[in-house]
Amino acid sequence: MKKRFWSPFSRAAIGAALLSALTPTLSAQSLWKETSSTSMVSDKRAHAIGDIITILIQESNTASKNNNTKTSKSSDLDASISSFLYSPGASSLLTKAGQLPAIKLGGKHSFDGGGTINNAEQITARIAVKVADVLPNGNLVIEGT
Repeated sequence: MKKRFWSPFSRAAIGAALLSALTPTLSAQSLWKETSSTSMVSDKRAHAIGDIITILIQESNTASKNNNTKTSKSSDLDASISSFLYSPGASSLLTKAGQLPAIKLGGKHSFDGGGTINNAEQITARIAVKVADVLPNGNLVIEGT
């Protein structure tokens, strides 16, 4: 009976060592670049050409108008016939107690009114724009439609 020199565990360890020695070294490629990327916890602000910025436009308008109108009109008409072909004393025809017919009219009209207009308007818009250029002082030139 022969005594085994290599145990199954030691054979696996030697096989793994040989396999790793024969395999060429591979370097992993990463999407993260240390030189150009910022920290994951930093503020993400646009700073380079091609970055996208969202512009928020808010407009609030208020208008108020108060109007009061007051008009008044009064008119009177007093008309009478003083003589018609002959004087009222000459005949009692077409007279009443010696007086010819007379017309007396009066009218009055008034208007008092007013109104109030209150108007409020709020507009909110969002526009995505692209950084077209970065000026030497750090200001961004943006473009968008």
